Amino acid sequence: MLTCEQLKIPKRLHTNKKKKIPDFSKDLYLYRWIKPEHIFDGRVSTASIGQHFQPPYNISVNRSSLCEYSTDVLYNPIDLQHRFDYGVMQARVEIVNGYTFDSELGNGTKVTIKFEIEHSPIPCMYPHSEICIYKDGVLINKKISNNTLKADIRDELRELFTICHNPDPAFKPTEKTFFRRALERIWWGIQTVLSRNI
Repeated sequence: MLTCEQLKIPKRLHTNKKKKIPDFSKDLYLYRWIKPEHIFDGRVSTASIGQHFQPPYNISVNRSSLCEYSTDVLYNPIDLQHRFDYGVMQARVEIVNGYTFDSELGNGTKVTIKFEIEHSPIPCMYPHSEICIYKDGVLINKKISNNTLKADIRDELRELFTICHNPDPAFKPTEKTFFRRALERIWWGIQTVLSRNI
């Protein structure tokens, strides 16, 4: 595993044994990266909220009070595939935390979905937090197979975020970037097919 220095992540973002901060004041923002192709007419595409449908099933975001810039979320704390050509979207904590809605799953079945925010630092990204999703009061910790529920979660989350940093138009993707994105598209295609068969 690469060190934070090898990942070229600024020291100000390193966790360095700092403790979690459980409370989120209402005036904070949550930042999340967004691919250039997931922005249409200045709006966020539902495809930008795909992470929830693969492990670990929570939406990864950065906490604004622990970032110097919204673009800090573009650093990849796992490998050197940083996302500097991506955009950034933001959502207000007071809107997201505790946000609740009902989803009709068919056959008269209705469930209540609730979003809750948790500070979840990782070694090279202290601001890292998660939007946890609960169904009828139980944390979702496995694959969602119901396509209606998937669509509702994506739609509701998409409406809570706005673009705060546009992708860099001067960035020129390398062949490696194109290859990585091609693999991502293949992966999501496979996951979509598998979900329909469950």
